[in-house]
Amino acid sequence: MYARIIAAESARRRLRKAAARLVHTARDASLPHPVPAALAEADTLASVVDDIAAAFPAHSGSLSRTPAPPPALHDGLWQCLTALVRRHVPVDPVTVIWEAQQRGVLSAADDPRVLLTFLAEPDVSAPYLGECILHRSVLTTALHVGRRIMAFTDDPTNTPYQLVVGSRRALAELTAIRARWHHATTPTPTTWSPRRTARAVPRAGPPPTTAAPTNRIAR
Repeated sequence: MYARIIAAESARRRLRKAAARLVHTARDASLPHPVPAALAEADTLASVVDDIAAAFPAHSGSLSRTPAPPPALHDGLWQCLTALVRRHVPVDPVTVIWEAQQRGVLSAADDPRVLLTFLAEPDVSAPYLGECILHRSVLTTALHVGRRIMAFTDDPTNTPYQLVVGSRRALAELTAIRARWHHATTPTPTTWSPRRTARAVPRAGPPPTTAAPTNRIAR
């Protein structure tokens, strides 16, 4: 019994440490490539969750009721931008904020001036703006996921089974935005076929006749 308690608390501390590393990486603005770094930490966190799941087999029980931290401000701006582009609507700070308000992305506590400052860069094209929004969305989602898993580990009522289930559900949110990130940043492969340089070989046929035809003389 005591060994089981020690193992459970060790798993809790290990999970919290991995989640804290994800939060720290998502906040670190000095990284040259913050999105790949955050996704790498998310993979490490997922491996920790898998290890805990293997050590503590699943059993029937209630799911964690730990309240989740509030989500970040810019979750969903990518969907707003793509919706405007799909409808052939001009993409500018005013239209993006209007779309965000219509979709409920901005809450009553959000200040639209912060978003206007983020969007009001001169000579910003829609693809570049979309990449910036998606870049920010990946990091804010990773930050939210890490904070959510840390909240799970800080709740002593959560069993290892509940920590595994709650962590996997949180990581699923990052998996969805990760797929959009890879789709947007991966170059589209181009099909290339080598040009034919050799002359076509003529089809085989009967050999040419060089001798003059002979007429048979009837006797």
